[in-house]
Amino acid sequence: NDSLLTSQARKVNLIKEKFSFSQIINFIDSNKVNNISLFGVSYKADSSDLRESPSYRLFKKLLEEKNIFINLCEPNITDIDLESDQYRLVNLNNAIDKGDAYIFLVPHYQFKEIVELKINKPILDLCNLYE
Repeated sequence: NDSLLTSQARKVNLIKEKFSFSQIINFIDSNKVNNISLFGVSYKADSSDLRESPSYRLFKKLLEEKNIFINLCEPNITDIDLESDQYRLVNLNNAIDKGDAYIFLVPHYQFKEIVELKINKPILDLCNLYE
């Protein structure tokens, strides 16, 4: 049954999302950072679509539940319709410079060059960019 499969898939995705969120919270708390760079919030790599995006939901949940500033790097988007002074949309160089820790949610091809850099900041890679 198609609808059963869809509903199961949705459940699995929600569980993964909850798990990712708790990983993010643990990462932020254990590194005692309040200024992070978040890489990628679109639905999938090299896309600009935010609809149904788990990464975008994680980003919004972080803004709601954590007193933290987010340098948001989403190369495929120039504007996000979200009122909050807890984040700003930044380019790749600013994201690299400004965050005290990095969280990777979507493996956009632009982010692959960061992997080559010698970075001595805490990194949480939730999209297997560093494999």
